[in-house]
Amino acid sequence: MLARGLWGFAWVRVRIARELPEALPAVEESVVLYRRLAGTLPAVFARDWFSTRRTHADVLDGSGRHEEAAEIRRRLAERSGGGTGAG
Repeated sequence: MLARGLWGFAWVRVRIARELPEALPAVEESVVLYRRLAGTLPAVFARDWFSTRRTHADVLDGSGRHEEAAEIRRRLAERSGGGTGAG
C-alpha cells in the first residue's frame, strides 16, 4: 500500500535523523491517504492515520519546525483524550 510505504520512508528517516527534507512530502502524502482511508474505514485505518501524524510531527521537529510539530501533537493529544501526543 502506497500510504504505508510513504510513512515507512519518513519513519526511517526520522529514526536515523537524515534526509528529513525528503521525508516531509512523503509523510504529508501519507497523511492525506490515511485520512481518506480512515474516513471510509475508521476501525481499520484510524490507528495508522494517528501514527502517521505522529511521524509527521517528528519530521517537522527534526526539520526545526517545532511550533508546527507541537500543534500536531496537541491536536493528537486532544483527539486521544489527553497525554502529550509525543512520539
